[in-house]
Amino acid sequence: MKHLMLFEAYSKIHDDILDKISKSGFDSLTPREKKIISNIDMDYDEPEEIQKPTIKPKYNNQFLNKKYTDTTGKITFVLKEIDDEEKEVNYSGILYHNGLIYNGYMSKDKETDAPYFDFKTANGDEFYPANYNLHYEFDDLMQEVFYDDDLKIK
Repeated sequence: MKHLMLFEAYSKIHDDILDKISKSGFDSLTPREKKIISNIDMDYDEPEEIQKPTIKPKYNNQFLNKKYTDTTGKITFVLKEIDDEEKEVNYSGILYHNGLIYNGYMSKDKETDAPYFDFKTANGDEFYPANYNLHYEFDDLMQEVFYDDDLKIK
């Protein structure tokens, strides 16, 4: 039990020192803390150089707030965010139709290219293009967003 208590005390000291390094950097340590931390036994081989993965964005954010309008001029979509997920790409934004404002997204399945959308007003009313006989126009609008070359990084 005595050894366990001693181990816990050393672990607490090491944790405190590592926390201090995380918050303020190695140079913030006192000479005593630097000596304690340098005596930690590292039983593993450290790689010569750690490569940080570089994440290349797929979409050009300079075109956020871009407006898309259907061929009849009755539906307008303003792009606010592009979210590239594992199975689909979501295009979030604001949809304007008949004086109403709908928030939501349209998405495209990466495997099947099947479109999906979900737009609602602040009151929870959903946008259904078929109710306004605009299903073809809305489909064309979604395709315009999905395949907009300006949005993709070249």
